[in-house]
Amino acid sequence: MWLTASDITRLWATPSGSVYRLASQREWRRRSQGGRTYYHEADVVRALSERRPRSAI
Repeated sequence: MWLTASDITRLWATPSGSVYRLASQREWRRRSQGGRTYYHEADVVRALSERRPRSAI
């Protein structure tokens, strides 16, 4: 599964700047489609595992 930066921001309550920084520092797998960047879910979960995702409301 692939996530956008806004998905990550919403689910992990992480500022968007932190998402981009983590993606760069941890070399998350990414792909671009239609002008949007998507990050590989496994890389995101690994990096943010100490944080709990927010419940979907």
